[in-house]
Amino acid sequence: MKAEIEWKRTADEVPDDDMTVLVALSDGEVWTGYCDAGWWRYVSGDRIEPKVVFWAEFPEPPCV
Repeated sequence: MKAEIEWKRTADEVPDDDMTVLVALSDGEVWTGYCDAGWWRYVSGDRIEPKVVFWAEFPEPPCV
């Protein structure tokens, strides 16, 4: 089973502050992170330097 991920452009909307999401960076990498008062951060709290261009909520886990 493959879960669908709906990517959203950061130019159009950003998640609520402190909501952990998947982030797609301008350098092609994908990480987990969150937006904090306009600053994107990795889950470690470090600021994300490459531009975050897309974000997505985590998909629902599979049913067991």
